[in-house]
Amino acid sequence: MKKLNTLKIIIDFFLFLTIPLLILTLFWTPHILLTDVILINKINGLNIATEDYYSKLIFLMIVISYTLLIYCVFIFRKIIISFKKRILFNDKISNQFKKLGLLLILSSFLNGVPTLLYKLIYTHENILVLSINSFIILFSFGLFFIALSEIFLIAFNTKRDNELTI
Repeated sequence: MKKLNTLKIIIDFFLFLTIPLLILTLFWTPHILLTDVILINKINGLNIATEDYYSKLIFLMIVISYTLLIYCVFIFRKIIISFKKRILFNDKISNQFKKLGLLLILSSFLNGVPTLLYKLIYTHENILVLSINSFIILFSFGLFFIALSEIFLIAFNTKRDNELTI
């Protein structure tokens, strides 16, 4: 249980730091999207200049991706709280793992595709770089959590069947 407490403390600290930044970003984003002021925002190592409709759309998709990532951390926090209460094999836990996996996959596409498009359209950089990037990692973790949800669902059904057996 000490490791779960440590993990929960780390997650709470992360949320404590990111929630105010998320609120500021959500208030600042409409201003960026609705004005003609060209702002340069450094995201994913790119200096994204919000100068036209497409660059603003790319910026919005990346902001939505990071918002989803923070929500994923919040869902993971709820799972850790359930584990601390010794609620392990439950259909609710399985659904939370599945939701977490799907949101991570969605976030990876909302972050990876616009970054690739921005590099292709605006910076003309080499886009075929073979490396481990955030898209691959988030997509892999999303698939992992979906598989984990299936494992927890099988364990929940097995536990329920064993409880019904005399």
